[in-house]
Amino acid sequence: MIFSQTFSLWFIHLPSYLSVASSKHMALCLAYEMLVRMAKTGLQPADEVCYRVVMQLCGLYQQPVVAVKVLFEMKRCGMTPNAVTYGFYNKAVLEAQWPSNVSNSSQLMWNKLR
Repeated sequence: MIFSQTFSLWFIHLPSYLSVASSKHMALCLAYEMLVRMAKTGLQPADEVCYRVVMQLCGLYQQPVVAVKVLFEMKRCGMTPNAVTYGFYNKAVLEAQWPSNVSNSSQLMWNKLR
C-alpha cells in the first residue's frame, strides 16, 4: 500500500518535472512506462489520479498519441475512467496537433471520435 502511494506522489509531482524537462515527449513516455511497470508488478494505484495527471499533461504539451496509450493502459488494468479523466483525455486527443505522418485523415478523425 505504501509503495503504491509513493508512485501516486511521483505522478502528482510530474507537472513540476515536465516544466524543467528538455524533452516533454520523453518525459511523458517515461510516465507511461511507469504506469506499465506498475501494472506488471501488480501495483495498482489507489485511484485514477496517476492516469489523469498524465492525460492532462498530454493535452498541455500536445502529445495525443501518449494520451491514447495511457487510456488503453488504464482500461487494460481494469480501471474505468470517470467524467473528469475522460474530459482530460478528450481535450488531449481532440485539441492537440497530431503527427503529420498519418496517411488517412478520415481514419484519424474516426479514431478520435471513437
